[in-house]
Amino acid sequence: MRPVPAVPMPLTLSDLYRACRMSSARRRLEEEIAEYHGAHAAFGVSTGRAALWLILRALSALEGDRDLVILPAYTCPTVGRSVVEAGLRGLCVDVSLDTFNIDSTQVAEAADERVLAVVAPHMFGLPCDLTALREICREVGAYLIEDCAQCVGGSWAGERVGTFGDAAFLSMGRSKNLRGFEGGVFWTKRDDLVEPLREQFERLAEARAGASGKLRQVAITVLSQPWMWALAKRLPGMRVGAEDQSFDAHPSKLADWQAGLGLISLGRLEEYNERRREAAAIMREALSGVEDLRCQSVPDEAEPTYLRFATRLTEKNEQRRDALVARLQSANIDARAFYTRTMGEYGWMGSSSEVTQRGQCARAIVLSNLVLPIAPCLSAEHMEGVCVQMARTGGGAL
Repeated sequence: MRPVPAVPMPLTLSDLYRACRMSSARRRLEEEIAEYHGAHAAFGVSTGRAALWLILRALSALEGDRDLVILPAYTCPTVGRSVVEAGLRGLCVDVSLDTFNIDSTQVAEAADERVLAVVAPHMFGLPCDLTALREICREVGAYLIEDCAQCVGGSWAGERVGTFGDAAFLSMGRSKNLRGFEGGVFWTKRDDLVEPLREQFERLAEARAGASGKLRQVAITVLSQPWMWALAKRLPGMRVGAEDQSFDAHPSKLADWQAGLGLISLGRLEEYNERRREAAAIMREALSGVEDLRCQSVPDEAEPTYLRFATRLTEKNEQRRDALVARLQSANIDARAFYTRTMGEYGWMGSSSEVTQRGQCARAIVLSNLVLPIAPCLSAEHMEGVCVQMARTGGGAL
């Protein structure tokens, strides 16, 4: 089968050349991201995790008596790492087994006057319940921070994600739906937060010379093509499928050439989001008859971006998950299990009972999730072929 890499938005060498020739690209990207989200200000930085770290540092300086940050027990580990690096304590709450998103009921039970902020990631491009989370935060005086790294352009109840929170951020990594070469942006719709956020941003160093980064982006651009994917998976420097729980060793402002890639991607965002929605509809229908497999549920209020198509095996077959992933990979489908531990199981999160005891559904998802690529460059027939291979690999009934 033709390789199906998890590349949500293709970029070309021509795009990289254009990006490197753009002037004042960071300023332009900040302005366009702010306008896109109706924000008062936006700031471009070296990574998405650095963006969250800066937001938390700014909020902590304003609310020195609050040191807890609520976050989901199942999400990208760099979210929790940014909390720790900001000198704060993580309070992990459980997620929904159906949506994989943070459970607002659990947030309501955990939130009190100690909580500085709630971080709400939109998992695999599915918006979480922003209406409920915003109300909970208002009741206890906490800030709502939206993690839009996987969901730029999605919406909840007819409003764009990234517009509900007191602050929000995105990542422009190669696997994100607003794709670039690393980099991140954060923004706020609140007048009173602009200067505290700007103060933290201005402490960052300017971006360093990017010759090595540009060469690496050339390699990534070439190796991300479907016909090169088999080679890319074998190259250790590409780290395809590797779990990253590190922190940005040298946070800085965003380089202009990286911002240029972000501008190019932003111009294509709506087109590629729609392509992935169409592909997801095909996959959902094709997989509906596969026994012992559950697709990520989509609430009526949500319009996802489908960074990837998330599924999970039912309990009686979760032990077959890793073998199934291996067989799908052998068939050139970049399926994988995403996030191998609950947040409380990472050593740097600490060992308090608050961190480790709120994650029964999160643990179940860690053991059973099976996430499929949605490749907008491929035809509908090819996406149906992915689902056929999925069913065959699992033996019809998993």
